[in-house]
Amino acid sequence: MFKLSPWDAGRDPFDMAHWGLQDVLQVDSPYVEDVSGNKKLNLKFDCSRFKPEEITVKAIDRNLTVHAKHEESGPDKRMYREFTRSYVLPENVDPSKLTSSLSSDGVLCIEAPAPKDVPTRRERLIPTEHLAIQ
Repeated sequence: MFKLSPWDAGRDPFDMAHWGLQDVLQVDSPYVEDVSGNKKLNLKFDCSRFKPEEITVKAIDRNLTVHAKHEESGPDKRMYREFTRSYVLPENVDPSKLTSSLSSDGVLCIEAPAPKDVPTRRERLIPTEHLAIQ
C-alpha cells in the first residue's frame, strides 16, 4: 500500500515531476564551438547506470526526450531504475539534424548544427601576474 507522509499531504502521488521521475532540462547556453569554429547544440546526459539498449532518444517537433529504464530481478532481489529528461529545442535548431552518441563511460551526447549567428560562450584563460612581496 502506498502511504503519503504529512510532507506530501495535498500533493498528487502520481505527479511524476514531484518524484523526480521526469524533469525538463534547463540549459543556460546549449551551444558550443568546436575547434574548427563550427557552432553546435551540445547536450550531455549521465547514462552510466544504463545499458545502451535501455536508452531511447526521440524528438517530437521541438521536444527532445531522453528516456532510460533498467529492470533486474533475481531470486532475492528486484531492481528498477528509470529516468526521463525533456528539453525544448531552440527554434533555430533543426530536429532532423540531431545526432546522439554514447561514450564508453556512459555519457550520452546529443548534438545538432547551429546557425552561424548564434552566440556561444567562449572560454578564455586570463593570466595571473604574480607580484613579489616587498
